[in-house]
Amino acid sequence: FRASLTGKDAGLTFYRGGSRKGYRALWAELMKAKEVK
Repeated sequence: FRASLTGKDAGLTFYRGGSRKGYRALWAELMKAKEVK
């Protein structure tokens, strides 16, 4: 999972370079997405 974040845009297409935002912001968005589901 982390590999996809640190790697290229693979898996981050809909995040638009989420890695640039920082892992904390990305993780928060993922947690929210999981809670919604």
